Amino acid sequence: MSLELSVNPNTIQKAYGELDAKGIIGSVPGRGCYVMPGAANILASLARNRLTALCALAEELMACGVSKEDIIDAIEKTDIPKKEATK
Repeated sequence: MSLELSVNPNTIQKAYGELDAKGIIGSVPGRGCYVMPGAANILASLARNRLTALCALAEELMACGVSKEDIIDAIEKTDIPKKEATK
């Protein structure tokens, strides 16, 4: 996988280790890694936690005088791909 993605093998191993530690994947020696049942729920919970942290950070920034509009502009300037509108 590291050759295919042009990524250091240690980086791949670290990513698998983090996913395993969070219960998102499981590994079976000699058989590979598999997505665990409940992985979607774990990811949703992690996302909710990160959004809570983002809200707390936004409140801190506003307390320091940063406007809501500047915070939104900063988020919009990230390279996060926008979701396609569902039809």
